[in-house]
Amino acid sequence: MFKLGKKDEAVEFLEYALNNTSKKRDLQFKLANFYQQKGNNFQAEALYKQILQQDKNNKYALNNLALLYSTQKQKDKAIFYASKAYEQSPNMPEILDTYGYILIDNGQIKQGLDILVKATELKPEKTQFKIHLAEAYSLNGNNAKAVTLLESILNTPNKENIHNKSEVIKL
Repeated sequence: MFKLGKKDEAVEFLEYALNNTSKKRDLQFKLANFYQQKGNNFQAEALYKQILQQDKNNKYALNNLALLYSTQKQKDKAIFYASKAYEQSPNMPEILDTYGYILIDNGQIKQGLDILVKATELKPEKTQFKIHLAEAYSLNGNNAKAVTLLESILNTPNKENIHNKSEVIKL
């Protein structure tokens, strides 16, 4: 439903299912993710926190809360939740990317750069990771590496690269 553009119907279905199933945590996470994608951060935050009350080390809820707080410019909360997710899964590329990008976004360039390098090494096909790494290189004063990485994105045609082309050119 969500992929077909029926976002409201998807949320209604998940809300209904959440009240009528024993697999609440999975549905809570899906619903929180939908809320976050729709920009309903208050409801997303509440559901992620419910998940963490049941499982304080849920890496997905920790990571998504970090992203949510980062977009709201709540620096301390973003770093806190991203670091907790990183502690749970220091080799999961998506968590590394979130944590590394939040660090560079908050002025911790060297530490963020190191983490983004690892994320990109673990999942080199992920364009968004490369964009974040290029930004970190640039902020760290290594524009040559940033440009080389960005050019490689532009010169490798695939769906994700095409989707991110304007962001790559802007950077």
